[in-house]
Amino acid sequence: LLIGFRNKNRIQKLIKPKIFDGNADSCIINTSKELIVSPNKISNLNLSNYIIGNKNSLKQLETFMQNVSECKPCIIEVETKNKKSLILCFNPLDINDWGLITFLPTDNIRGNSDLYLRRTTFITIGSIFIFLILTILSFVSYRNNKKLIQKVAFRDPITGGMNETAFRVLYHQIVKRAKPNSFSIILMNIKNFKLINEQFGTDEGDKTLRYVYNTIKENLTKNEFLARTEADTFY
Repeated sequence: LLIGFRNKNRIQKLIKPKIFDGNADSCIINTSKELIVSPNKISNLNLSNYIIGNKNSLKQLETFMQNVSECKPCIIEVETKNKKSLILCFNPLDINDWGLITFLPTDNIRGNSDLYLRRTTFITIGSIFIFLILTILSFVSYRNNKKLIQKVAFRDPITGGMNETAFRVLYHQIVKRAKPNSFSIILMNIKNFKLINEQFGTDEGDKTLRYVYNTIKENLTKNEFLARTEADTFY
């Protein structure tokens, strides 16, 4: 046989709910509706003294007390005489015929629910805002990277114009919709260009290529285009 002792004040603190800003109360009662432990100096529990005398509340209270007598879990919402809504919960403790009754003002639940909803709404809006910012940043990054890739893939680093890849892409687009014998391709090569690089250096050679490119480009018509493919070869 194991017997334990516990100070009543400690038991009262133990069953006192710590949530809802301390506005909830609890007590331990037996199936005979006798108070075993309460958080105050109340020696008996007569809930009808606190419940407003309308049929609905009294009927719910009667059902609640019947469940207490049978040690069955139960929860109801009633209106008190000071016009406030109150939630009563009963949970068996599996100790003797004892059970725990908790008194909780509905306003506290609604207040906490409203706070939870506000926090949830704030978090949701914040998450959407952050997601939107990340999406915009991703789009901007993608667009910038796309431009950079296009610049590297289709731009000649010396002349700043189209390279051979860009020329081929544009050529295939034109061929698909052009009529036979409606266009021509001209290949141009700077004769003895190698001598310019050997005599004056590659910087002067690059300047020569840019000069040739810009001169030809200035004389192109609306439907003509120009590209440097490699070395001193132009299409």
